[in-house]
Amino acid sequence: MLVWGALACVSLPSEYQGYELAILDGDGDALVDCDYPDEVPAGEACDCDDESAETFPGADEQCDGVDNDCDGEVDEGVPELDGLFFDADGDGYGDPDAPVLVCPVPTGVAENADDCDDTTADVAPGLAEVCNGVDDDCDGAVDEGLDEVWYVDADDDGVGTDEATLEQCSEPDGYSAVDGDCDDGDGDVFPGAEEVCGDGVDSDCDATTCAYAGEMAAADLVGLYSTGETSRFGMSVTAADRDGGASVAREIIVGAENYDGEGAVFFFRPEFAQTGGTSDDAGKVVTSGLTDSLFGAASFAGDFDSDGREDVVVGAPKKGMVFLFGSGDVSGVASDVAEGWYDASGRVGTSLTGSPEEGWVAAGAGSSNGVHVFDYQAVDDLDVSVVLDADGGDFGTAVAAIDYGSDGVVEVAAGAPSDGDGGATFVLAVDADSFDPSADALAEMTGAGGFGTALAVADLDGDGHDDLAVGAPSAASGSGVVSIHPGPDLGAAEWELEGTGSAFFGAALGSCDVDGDGGLDLLVHADLAEDQAGVVFVFLEPETGHFEDGDADAQVVGAKSGASLGASMWCTEILTGSGNSVVVGSPHWGDDESLRGAAYLFPEIRQ
Repeated sequence: MLVWGALACVSLPSEYQGYELAILDGDGDALVDCDYPDEVPAGEACDCDDESAETFPGADEQCDGVDNDCDGEVDEGVPELDGLFFDADGDGYGDPDAPVLVCPVPTGVAENADDCDDTTADVAPGLAEVCNGVDDDCDGAVDEGLDEVWYVDADDDGVGTDEATLEQCSEPDGYSAVDGDCDDGDGDVFPGAEEVCGDGVDSDCDATTCAYAGEMAAADLVGLYSTGETSRFGMSVTAADRDGGASVAREIIVGAENYDGEGAVFFFRPEFAQTGGTSDDAGKVVTSGLTDSLFGAASFAGDFDSDGREDVVVGAPKKGMVFLFGSGDVSGVASDVAEGWYDASGRVGTSLTGSPEEGWVAAGAGSSNGVHVFDYQAVDDLDVSVVLDADGGDFGTAVAAIDYGSDGVVEVAAGAPSDGDGGATFVLAVDADSFDPSADALAEMTGAGGFGTALAVADLDGDGHDDLAVGAPSAASGSGVVSIHPGPDLGAAEWELEGTGSAFFGAALGSCDVDGDGGLDLLVHADLAEDQAGVVFVFLEPETGHFEDGDADAQVVGAKSGASLGASMWCTEILTGSGNSVVVGSPHWGDDESLRGAAYLFPEIRQ
């Protein structure tokens, strides 16, 4: 300083004055370096960084970590920092709680403060909302627009019920996104479950209890088997709700025409439709007390006395008798436990039908040629019966009640399979004073091959009129034919079903809504098919035209050669909500030549 002080007092030659300026103002900004405060002219500021012409008092502050304006503060009020926020997750949106306050501007910043979670790039404005309990799109709402309906799934089978629901986006414990479970207390029951035939449970929730299609074996179905030798158990089958409770609970009734040499009828509780069993399991057994009576060869059921309870009618054709059983105890000998009986002659009781609404029963006499119609409640008074006799033709081999003409009055159709050249079927008024088949029949149909061996009545075309199916099992060289005559006038057949081989197709017939769709279906027994095992062919709402047994929607084959599956059939609801069950007799089932007999239940048959 002494040197500069001396210099300050001495006028230097002009060639040295530049050196003086270079030392005092090294960056040429016309300001003296603050390192030489004594040289700073009065009233002027000094240069705090004399190596940079951009740093001096009054200069614009820059975001560079330097005190550009020499005010002792660094980067104060720098406009470049305004609106800058750290963007730790690199999603282009800054953290509003992390403004950039240092210079120079570091990397990883954003020119906004819109990120609501700067720890993850999966959260940012504009992203799709995901069901995760996080505000993914930073709009202040969590999982918005993602709620679903969840159905309580108490049995944890993956399908819930709408008895209880929740609305949220994530699946809560004990709930399912799928509803439709028909039993949320059973994990084996849900839509899509495998149906188990014969357990009475609608496992797949399709309102039917079993799916049959194609060819099935009777041995795989629910069965009731006789333990009595040569009893021919299953020669007739029916079912009746003899208690008449609020819920349907029909006993399964199986006739064994040769049981103990006299015949018997076995009453099984409804639950045996699900479990099966043997004749020893029957809750009630009625025997005829009459040797060689064929008691149980035919049966029929309906509420004939209008007391709300179904009655059972059983034929003993070798004695020409028909026994009537009501709601009381039916264990014992028929004459002791029956409400009454119709005692005629010949083979009356070979076949049975009736009109429960009108209170009458019709009993066919078959080989003794006749149909006897009597009032159920006046059964002991033969004077009230109408006897429709014929000269021959095995008139009365089969009988069926039909509303001929759709006039609301029920008549009886009777088959005469040996009449004329190939058989005939007649429709008769049940109040006729006398009867000549040729002159007095309301309708007459003829055919070939035992035409009239079997009959079934059903509105198969859904037009509101009863149609009549007639079996001719010997037609077509023993293959068998079933012709269906449309109501109301029962004109020429519009359906024809034909068997193949020597099947004896049409030896027995049955009809009801077996698939639960509201339409009536037809069941056809082919007695000699499959080496005489017997086959039941199921035609679901058969269309008009000509079809063969191979066109059937399903067929069930007897359990063994000679079993005669389908010799008798009855279709009804056994338990409330179970759908229609088909009870099918197989009277010649047994080991070797025992002919013990069996009955099977098809819980439902459908495609």
